Amino acid sequence: MLYKVAMTLLLTIWFSSSALGYSEPSAQDLEQEFSRYSELLRTDGKNPRYLNGLGFACYRLNRLPQAIEAYQKSLSYDPQATTFNNLGAAYLRLKQFENAEHAFRKALELDSSAVKAAYNLAVALYREDRFYAAYQAYRQAKQIDADYVKKRFEASNARDELRKAVLQMPDKDASRLALRRLEAE
Repeated sequence: MLYKVAMTLLLTIWFSSSALGYSEPSAQDLEQEFSRYSELLRTDGKNPRYLNGLGFACYRLNRLPQAIEAYQKSLSYDPQATTFNNLGAAYLRLKQFENAEHAFRKALELDSSAVKAAYNLAVALYREDRFYAAYQAYRQAKQIDADYVKKRFEASNARDELRKAVLQMPDKDASRLALRRLEAE
């Protein structure tokens, strides 16, 4: 129960780009980005950087099957942790949690310091109702870059929501223990 409550925060802050001060580009800007990468790929169709860029443009345009195709093609030329993380994010958005988990784990195999992949792995595991594994992945992300995790945590209202959920736990001893752990975070 404690892990389920603790992992609720991950859903609250999942891909919260606005929470980190990132402003979303307009649909027109995204279409221009998509066109630019498509044009670059006409002259250099095997360039993994261009393919990853096209995948990211498709992701942001919510063209997820196209994004996945571009990421997979990029990975066939140059397997990079960032691209695996991006692929996992697309799968996560499509609710293909096992595929997302696999992609995030591949990213971490290539780069054990890929905090975004570790954090996103926690989200995928949570979505699969694997709460203990999700909590472990969250802790791993925190070990890699506590500041990143803290920013994601603080930028949302996850701490307040988590506190409310913990206070509603039927076992008051477990509730107090969870609150102490939360305050220590």
